[in-house]
Amino acid sequence: MFRNLNTQGMRISNQGSEAIELALTHGFKGIDVDILEFKEQVEKKGFDGARRLLKSAKLKFGSFRLPIELTTKPGAFKSELINLADIAKLAAELGCKRSVLSLVPFHDELPYHENFEQHRERLNEIAGVLEPHEIRLGLEFHAPKNLREGKAFEFLANLDSVLTLIQMVGSSNVGLCLDPWQIYVGGGDLEKIRGLPVEQIVCVQLADAPADQPADSLQEKDRLLPGETGTVDLVGTLRMLQEMEYDGPITPAPDWSHLRGKRLESLVRDMGSALDRLCAEAKSSDAPRSELYEPSA
Repeated sequence: MFRNLNTQGMRISNQGSEAIELALTHGFKGIDVDILEFKEQVEKKGFDGARRLLKSAKLKFGSFRLPIELTTKPGAFKSELINLADIAKLAAELGCKRSVLSLVPFHDELPYHENFEQHRERLNEIAGVLEPHEIRLGLEFHAPKNLREGKAFEFLANLDSVLTLIQMVGSSNVGLCLDPWQIYVGGGDLEKIRGLPVEQIVCVQLADAPADQPADSLQEKDRLLPGETGTVDLVGTLRMLQEMEYDGPITPAPDWSHLRGKRLESLVRDMGSALDRLCAEAKSSDAPRSELYEPSA
């Protein structure tokens, strides 16, 4: 596995020179891609011009977010699906083979079972578009209760329900965006991840939680730097991933509201140091000789 940087929320381009310089300076081996921004750059500069900085930096690619909505009206979804084919081709040419799609934990019109079936059908269609380009899709869920309050119909908001959806979709390139913070807030059992083929763990996002608040009261703004309190078992997560021989990105994913006022240089350094500490602790005496992840130096 490798330490990966996502600059979303930093108000800088995810693949611009500043983000790349920060990643290289602080030992990150990969970076997430804003695929729509990259597409715009391709239209302006051509493919080689758009990827020049990324290629010269020799960074790996973490993941990119799919520009498609699972809860939109049928006509709009079909249009987005058509556009997705070009996006997938572009991402594959760049070499970014992992994608993420966020699940909305409610619906204002569809009851749970109808929404579930719509998600199953649409995810199968999306998987079919991505599969020829060997792109995997990781589903990201959101567990905080406040996101579902006042909504007509609640939807997938815990690990068990998302794993059921993945199983029902049945496409080998659809898996999980593993986020132990969401599993903790949703009351899930992290050990259930061991039942997944490692290929279905598409990417990993890490954040800690306050030690003095009940899990079911937490909100997205309560995502702390990885390892800040030790409330979320991130060390156990990394050990499990090591045992499973996961080889993808591990990305620090705190909520940026906790980090306002910090210089970008300090922020990225702190995130890298947090990953270093967690990974050092996760290395057990009986670990294989290979590194848990590529070291920062």
